[in-house]
Formats: sequence, structure tokens, C-alpha cells
Amino acid sequence: LLDPSVALNRVMAFVLIACPCAFVFALPLTFGLSLNRAVEKGILVKSSKIFDKLPDIKNIFFDKTGTLTNGVYKILKWDTNVLSEYDKAAILAIEKKSSHPIARAIGAHLSDEKLTLPEPTEFRHNYTKGIEAKVGHHLYEILSDKDLHHTNEVNEIITTKTVIKKDGQKISELFLGDSLKDDAKYVVNLLKNEGYKVHILSGDNENNVKSAAHKLGISDNGINWSKSPEEKAQIIQNYQETLMVGDGLNDTAAFSSSDVGVSVQGSVEESLKVSDSYLLNNNLFNLVDLLEYGSITKNSITRNTRFSLVYNITAGTLALLGYINPLMAAVLMPLSSVLLIGSSLYGYNKLNVRRESS
Repeated sequence: LLDPSVALNRVMAFVLIACPCAFVFALPLTFGLSLNRAVEKGILVKSSKIFDKLPDIKNIFFDKTGTLTNGVYKILKWDTNVLSEYDKAAILAIEKKSSHPIARAIGAHLSDEKLTLPEPTEFRHNYTKGIEAKVGHHLYEILSDKDLHHTNEVNEIITTKTVIKKDGQKISELFLGDSLKDDAKYVVNLLKNEGYKVHILSGDNENNVKSAAHKLGISDNGINWSKSPEEKAQIIQNYQETLMVGDGLNDTAAFSSSDVGVSVQGSVEESLKVSDSYLLNNNLFNLVDLLEYGSITKNSITRNTRFSLVYNITAGTLALLGYINPLMAAVLMPLSSVLLIGSSLYGYNKLNVRRESS
């Protein structure tokens, strides 16, 4: 049997040197540093749990309007002279009830005219068709025309035709243009090169979605059009390891079905209720940053956990065998903590160094 004093020294050395640092403070430190760096980049994250999911993502779904495109429509052609003052006022009153980018464009176009606005009733929004409401005894419909076969290849403009009906009869039509974001094509190509499968999941019509996909280099089998929020959610459920990028309000169901939801527009507070992250600058490059933070955070955690396990098993064994005395253990314990902090800081700075070099 060991001498009691020797046994006591070995036990004291073991207690001093045993340090679950990776689990006590290294893991929270790594998550905290990742969250801090994300905020610096303009990325709000609801929970650090997102960093556990990001490295496993394989399928990335994008909404089109306002996500891949600027979502700022400009009216290219519209003859409002065929409309009566009453019709113009009715159209403007209805569009003011919608937050869709097309509604904002039409509203802005008519807002310069001095119109007395009526109060619409029975307002209804169909995400794949348009909006309708009653003004007085008349039913107005403002609908996306899916028969448009014209696409504009100049300046990445995607043309949308909208038809206005009154009591079922067409009274006007207009053409609007939306453009792809400057960084959309580069980001999509970057994601594809890194092995992600990129999809478009949109409520817009077939021609507009195919036009955007063609300009971005996304194949036809990766696009879905004219989908309601519920249909978007069902499509995502058919895939695994999914991330949805879209509108914080209109894509609520899709966010719920995906493993990770990222909002790029809408109210920050409301968006974070249904999504995991919010891109403050509506900048798609931040999505690439977020995905890379997931990988770097996972690597840091793996590295810290392995080091902690190897350190504790090796040093603990040596302490129990008498090769490490209590004084040596008192020195090694804080030294291991410093190394883990250094490892976490290395992961924290890694992304910033890579971005600056690129």
C-alpha cells in the first residue's frame, strides 16, 4: 500500500490538474466570441445553437423578391390616363394596405396625384397572384400576369407585368422592373463552389423566377415558383440539412420547416421571432460569413474539447502515478486554461483574417 502522505500528494495533484476547462468556460467563450463577431459583421443571431446546425447545412433556399433581387420595383410603362380619378384613388387605397414591393411602387407612382382615398373593404392577399379588395360596390383585383414572356437581359432587369381588374374586367396594365442585387450572382456561385445546393423558392410567376435563376446560374431543377407560404414549407420538408433565406414575415412557415432560418428584411424584432438570424445590412455576403462562422466555431469547439480530454486523461494519469506533484499541477492547470483561451481567440480571428486577405 502507498504511504498515506504519498497518496494524499497524488490525490491533491490529480484534483489540482483535473480541469474541465473546455466545458466550463472554453465552450461558452467560443460561442460568445462567435456571437460578438457576427454582430460586428451586421448579423444578429437569436441563439448560439445556430452554430451547431450551420456546419451540417447542405441545401440553401432563397426567396426571390427582396432577397436575391433588390425588391425595389420601378414602373417601366403604365398609361394611367385610361383610369378615372375614382379608379386611381381606389387602386392607391388598396395598395396602401399591402407591404409588397410592387404595391409600394404603384403607391409611390400615384401618390403625387391629389386623390381623395376611399376605405377599401374585404381586403385579401393571395401570395401567388396578387391582392383584391372592394371599394364601394366594385371589386378591384391587382394581379401578376403569368403570361408575360418578355425578359430583359440589360442591367439584370427582371420585368413583371401586372394587370388591374375592376369587377372582373381589365381596366389597366403596367410593367415593372426589379433588378438582381449586385452581390447575388457572386454569392450564389461561391455557395455552389463550396458544395451547397442552391434553390429558389418563390411566390412569383414562372417567367420571373426562371429569368432570375438563369442570370444566377441556378438550374431549373433547383427552382420553384408560384408557391404559397404553406407550399414553401412543404417543399423544404422534403430535404434535409436546410437553410432558408427570406422575408421575416412572408416566409414564416418556411423558416419553421428549415433547420436554420435567415431573415434579410422586415422588422428585426418580428423577424427574430420566426428566424434564427437577421442580416442587418441585407447583404448576401453576410450569409457566407455566417456559414463560415458555423464551421470555424465547430472547429474551435472540437479542438478545445480534444485538447481538454487529452490533457485531463494524460495529466490525471501521470498525477495518480506520482509523476506530477501538487506544485507542478498548480502550474499546469492555469497553463492549460491559457492555451484553451488562445485556441478560442485563434478561431475568433480566423474569419476576419481570411476576409481581409480575400
